[in-house]
Amino acid sequence: MTQASHPAPVAMPSHASNDSVVHLMVVACFTAGAIQLMSSGQSWVLWLSVTTLTIVAFGSLIRLMAVPTYATSWAVYATSLGLGYGFGAFNTMLRGYTEPKNLLQVTYADIQHVGMAEGAALLIVALLLLASTLDRKKLLPTTLYNPVERRAALIILAMSAVSVVAAIATGNLGYAGGQGSEEGSGRVSVIGSLLASTMTATLGSTVFAFAHEKDKRTRLIIFGLSIILLGALMIQGRRIFLYAMVVSMMGFFAARGTKNFFTRKTVIILLIVASTLAVTSRFYFAMRLAGYKLGPNPTLVELLEGGMDVVLNAESEGLDDANAENQATRTFIIAYLAELLQAGEKHQAVGGDLLVLNVASAVPTVIWPGKWKVMGNGGSEENICHPAFGLPPWDAANTTLTAGLCDFWWPGLVLYPLMVAALYALVNRLFRFTPLVVRTLVCFATVENLFMVENAMNAYLVGIRNITTLAAFAWGVILALQFLDKLPLVQHHREQKALRQQRLAELRKGVT
Repeated sequence: MTQASHPAPVAMPSHASNDSVVHLMVVACFTAGAIQLMSSGQSWVLWLSVTTLTIVAFGSLIRLMAVPTYATSWAVYATSLGLGYGFGAFNTMLRGYTEPKNLLQVTYADIQHVGMAEGAALLIVALLLLASTLDRKKLLPTTLYNPVERRAALIILAMSAVSVVAAIATGNLGYAGGQGSEEGSGRVSVIGSLLASTMTATLGSTVFAFAHEKDKRTRLIIFGLSIILLGALMIQGRRIFLYAMVVSMMGFFAARGTKNFFTRKTVIILLIVASTLAVTSRFYFAMRLAGYKLGPNPTLVELLEGGMDVVLNAESEGLDDANAENQATRTFIIAYLAELLQAGEKHQAVGGDLLVLNVASAVPTVIWPGKWKVMGNGGSEENICHPAFGLPPWDAANTTLTAGLCDFWWPGLVLYPLMVAALYALVNRLFRFTPLVVRTLVCFATVENLFMVENAMNAYLVGIRNITTLAAFAWGVILALQFLDKLPLVQHHREQKALRQQRLAELRKGVT
């Protein structure tokens, strides 16, 4: 007689996806985009475009969390670009950066080119959403974990938490996404890169696996290990922490459903999440202000202590004013795309140089020994693109849209984001027949990577490399557990445990 060490898996809640809603969003984006591109730069048209894209982006985000069958790489990336180019611009403009003279505070592009950039973003989001309705291979699985996969998920969570602590202690993982040594080494730590790309996926997979967990001791262990990962994600950056919370909520609602969404428990959880995001965002910015005073390469402990000092002396340090200004202007990433559109009209595109640079950055040296020649000549996207467009190099808000524009002008602008979404759709198809824990890790890692809208192309390619590594590790854990379960000693132990539990249940029944 055998008995699983975990409860039997609970049936997956049913979720209905309505393509008509998505089609409505597609029509809205196409219409607003066409109006914007045909206008001559009126302020009210820009407001219409930005507001439309913001509404579509948040509608898509809600569907990603509430309707798991909606989740595809196309839908996720459409949501990401919509929030970045729609809500980001809406947030900035709402604070007074609307009129042409005020726009000069956040971009040197004129309002007409800002509008052209917004119109292009609307059309690209529309194409991605349309593609999502055609892709029937969804990211999230429709069944929940079996006992072996639940054990594997717990092991992966524990090993991830231990690895994160070790990586932070050794400087392989640091503040603001640092993946080198605390002494400021230029190298990129393989462990740091892998952990940075997989912590959120591990959290999402854990929430999905244990959303129905009844055992209090197991829930306590999961909570403690998850807090470690959330703490590490908090020091990585505000957006990264936000994406981790969104992915975790996706995992929770995918497993539990949204039928009883407005219960007291759910409302309390949402209030806690919102409060946590507000507090961590403020503290992270306080760490940034502290870093300006600490000099080059401060340690994480110094940043934490300095950040706490800034929070405790917020008024004298000007924390709230600086934070408000940062949140008002940094979200206007549409500015960079508009600047490239304006500058590029008098110059030629670079013909794929950025794509070659990004591929070289992502491919291991073992496979491409001479890649350093390519990287040495370019260094970064801005170093290649800006001189060709008659601009001085600076650290800009890179996205696949800006890379595509620099490489192949309007065709690249449209094709590059579609190419990234297609690549992640292919990766998820390749892992479709793997164990469930592997599939969910790949799924949530895909969601997180595509939410990173302000990324160069190589970040998405490296993300796929790290996803593959994580999937191989998870699959190895599953195979190891399956092998151990077949050992006679393990089977005997399980049978004895099940027998003791049966006798205990019979004794309790006899007492009652």
